[in-house]
Amino acid sequence: SAPNVPAQRYAMTLLGMDFRRFSQNVPVGQEAIAMTQLATLHGDAVAIANSYDGRIFEHHGSRVLIGFGGEQRQLRAMHALAALLPRAASLGPGAAPAAALHDGEFVHGSLPNFEPLSATIGLGTAQLGRLLGEAGAGQIILGPTFAKGLNAVLERDASSEPSVATGAASGKRFYVLTAN
Repeated sequence: SAPNVPAQRYAMTLLGMDFRRFSQNVPVGQEAIAMTQLATLHGDAVAIANSYDGRIFEHHGSRVLIGFGGEQRQLRAMHALAALLPRAASLGPGAAPAAALHDGEFVHGSLPNFEPLSATIGLGTAQLGRLLGEAGAGQIILGPTFAKGLNAVLERDASSEPSVATGAASGKRFYVLTAN
């Protein structure tokens, strides 16, 4: 049984990734291969998050949520994402994840009476989830607070902001990067 994790508030850069390849029907006879591939990606996410002083807060199905705190958190999140993308691409065509980056607050902790279950809740994770839902495969959507924080870390002005694209679900306009 996992230890009880007290509820704690965090203000961090959040990196959400959805390996949508695993949200599709798995071909008959490929079940073990798909689960092994997903386990490999989640293991890679843990190792890479740790190497950039990040922390895995959630693994749920095809999604992973990583938090980065402290100085240059936006830059470390971008480096972690850049390190994870080739790992996903190594699975073959259509394996590029949808991703979103957002600066926000959230609460994480064990669910009382249901340990070892934990949850990550709050506006920051809800906003990240909405951004992730707008991202297409191979697309990285940047929340506005993340984009401003990244520009400040890189000492860039607003004229060098990322490109803008229409979200997949709402039709709204978002800052985006492409995972190519």
